[in-house]
Amino acid sequence: MKHRSTVGSRRLGLVLRLAAMLGLLAGCGASQTPGATTAPTQTSVQLSWFHTIEFVGFYEAIRQNYYKDANLDLRLDVGGFDSAGAYIDPVGQVVAGKADFGVAGADVILKARSEGQPVVALAAIYQRSPVALISLADKKIARPQDLIGKKIAVQPANSTVGIAYEALLTSQKIKHTDLDETERTDYDTVNALFDNQVDVLSGFITNDGMKAKQRSDAVNFILISDYGIDIYSNVIFTSEATIKDRPQLVEAFVKATVRGIQWAVDNPEKASTNVVDLYGQQMSPDIKSTQQPGLLASIPLLNPAGSRPGQMKDNLWEQAHQILLDQGIIKQPIDIKSAYTLAFVDKAYQP
Repeated sequence: MKHRSTVGSRRLGLVLRLAAMLGLLAGCGASQTPGATTAPTQTSVQLSWFHTIEFVGFYEAIRQNYYKDANLDLRLDVGGFDSAGAYIDPVGQVVAGKADFGVAGADVILKARSEGQPVVALAAIYQRSPVALISLADKKIARPQDLIGKKIAVQPANSTVGIAYEALLTSQKIKHTDLDETERTDYDTVNALFDNQVDVLSGFITNDGMKAKQRSDAVNFILISDYGIDIYSNVIFTSEATIKDRPQLVEAFVKATVRGIQWAVDNPEKASTNVVDLYGQQMSPDIKSTQQPGLLASIPLLNPAGSRPGQMKDNLWEQAHQILLDQGIIKQPIDIKSAYTLAFVDKAYQP
């Protein structure tokens, strides 16, 4: 009896051990269930202005699930002005940790770096400058020298448009005393042109240029970029800390965003319709009507010949840096290479 009891005990112990092992395996299997995913990473972008086709790459990366494919959940923070009427500064928002990424001009990034702000550009939205001088054809203004003696509505000297305008005059050896300049105060319409208050408006061809074009086919444009001046007007940037501490987030975000820009370049009519569907209620009728022609005009800026969406060039950063020095916007040279990195946009195109 004693022997049979011992055997029974051994058998019972074996059964219990097998049961325990099966339970452990079941538990392991539950933690590795096929198809299980981790929660998406929350991230955000502070836009530089109100919703418009300038930011179509973000919109389409959301709509086409490119961020979702990268396991990102993106929040877009509208730019412009807050409820108190103060401009929402993308650099300030990113540096304060209120957004992971932002959009600003290369001039803004370089000036911020000169002031000790640790921001770094990651990719360009507009690779060619959208800044243009807009006039009615009957004024016969087709080249910079035709500006002499004309009344020009100019934007502030330290703005992206103002910096490009000043650089054009310098490159063409045109003096301010040769021009009749007035400050532009109305940014919502191009009425000043058609009411004969001014001969020339400075602005973006994708916005003001298209507003003018919708009112008359007889419109001339002087594109700043046609004269060798291509300051990046919109770049995507982040903080040094985000690059250092969260490189995988930066890599995934940049790759998804350039895919969104590429989709918009390949499908401009549909992309512009999507912008109006999403944000048309927030736009004035004039702005809403320019979204499709504005995006069509953006294609060579978003994806110029010989390039791909998002890419940047060293020489254009060097040019912007020199222009800011020449205009006294930054007082001392800075380490330009610290202001931008090509690593993430280059990696976005690796197989």
